[in-house]
Formats: sequence, C-alpha cells, structure tokens
Amino acid sequence: MVWIIGISALALGVLIYFLVPVFKKAAKNRGEKKDRSSERELKKQQRLEKREEKKQLKKEKSVKKEDISAENVLRQSIEMIAKLPLIAVYSYHSYRHFRKDETLFIRNPQKGLSLAENILLMLRPDGKYTELEAKVLDIALILHAEHGGGNNSTFTTHVVTSSGTDTYSSVAASIGSLKGPRHGGANLKVQNMFEDIKANVKDWTDEKEVEEYLNTLHCKIEEHLLTPADYYPTKEGGYSVRLRIIESGISIVDLNINVPNLAAAQSVCESWPYKYQNVYDKIMEELL
Repeated sequence: MVWIIGISALALGVLIYFLVPVFKKAAKNRGEKKDRSSERELKKQQRLEKREEKKQLKKEKSVKKEDISAENVLRQSIEMIAKLPLIAVYSYHSYRHFRKDETLFIRNPQKGLSLAENILLMLRPDGKYTELEAKVLDIALILHAEHGGGNNSTFTTHVVTSSGTDTYSSVAASIGSLKGPRHGGANLKVQNMFEDIKANVKDWTDEKEVEEYLNTLHCKIEEHLLTPADYYPTKEGGYSVRLRIIESGISIVDLNINVPNLAAAQSVCESWPYKYQNVYDKIMEELL
C-alpha cells in the first residue's frame, strides 16, 4: 500500500513538473492574444474616430463654403491661390497623358520655392528651369493679377459675388469668362507675337532693331484692319464660326461656317488672323 502511494506521489510530481510550464505558456499566450485583441480594438476605435473627425470636418467645410463673411472668404481665397497652380499643372499633364498619349509627370511642390518656381518645377518634364524663366513667369503672374478690376473675368467676379453666392461659384464663373477667346485668348495672341518677333528680329538685345520692328508693327495697327473670329454652339451639336475682315470700320468679309466640334472651332478662330488674306484671295479668285 505504501509503495502504491509513493508511486502515485512520484507520478503526480512528474506530471506537475511537465504540465506547469505548459499551463504557464498557455496563460501567457492567452494574455498575448488578449493584448493583441485589445490593440486591434484600440486601432479600430482610432480609425473610427479619425473617420468621424473627417466626416465632421467635411461637414464643417460644407457649411463654411456658403459662409461669405470677410474672414471666411479671405481664408478660402488664400487656399485657392495656393491650390490652383497645382490643379492647373496637374490638369495639363492629365490632358497630355489621356488625350495625347504622352508620359504622365506628377511632381509635388517644394517648400522654399516661389509660386512661379514651383509651377515650372511641376510643369517641365525634367523639372528644370532658369532663374530668368522663373522671374519672367513671376512678373507675368503679377501683371495678370493686377488688372484693377476692369477686365472681363474680374468684372464677372464682381457681378456674380454681388448676388451673395459663395466664393467658389464666383471663381468658377470667372474661369468660365477667362476661357473665352476674346479674353483668355489674349495669351495666345501674345505667344504668337513672340513667335513673330523671333521670325523678324534677329537680335532682340539690339534696341534699334526692336524699335524698327515695333514701328513697323505700329504702322500695321494704324491700318485699322481687324480680323475678328467668334464661335458658338448650334442646336445640332456642332459649332458655328463667324469670320470677318473689317477695314476702317467697314466689313469687307463676313463668313459663317459650321464645324463638327469645339476643337475645330477654336482651331479655325486661331488660324483666321494669319490666314485671312489667303482665304480672301481664294474667294476673289473663284468669284472673278
């Protein structure tokens, strides 16, 4: 009987010896699983809180969008001044990529650079630009901003704002006005003028040669020859383009042609000031 009790005690001791570490490890694993579960629950809670914060922020912004107090309008305007260059450059690259099948370049603006420098950095495929290019663009941006309220898009802003609408609607209306060839198209005319200077002025640092070129240009302007070109959508879905030649206030040619799409209408209007003479000569040749 005694030896049975001894063997049982020995077996129990061995069992305890081997099972205690197993129980400890199991308890530890349960603790770790509980900790991990708590950590997951904490992260989940943080995600939910962050999501709610974003929803609340979005809701507040939506409410502030309609707020036309001076303080809120100033905040919105500053934010748009900072964001519009990115929107413009990214839109341009997206257009090149999806419409012209060219490589898509996306760069983030860099702190410490001016607005003009960041535009050139993000715009150029290699991100390179010269100090002179940045300075010229900076001056151009200042000149475009300092209109004094008299141009079409600025006037549009004043008119639309006077209705009490929000800042974004006013700016959207201004951009719509700027899109017109008689307003925003002025930039294209300046670009064409630069090309004309390159073709006719051999040394743009020679003031005398530049002066002679400007005098010649002035004489051309004094001839009072106008070549307006306009377009507008038709009910059929295409565009009607009106092309005119006006000399000293007298209409010499007044043409109306239909084109299938907006791109064609814009192309015809852009070409007209440079090809009106060829068109006029061809018409007279056929008629006479």
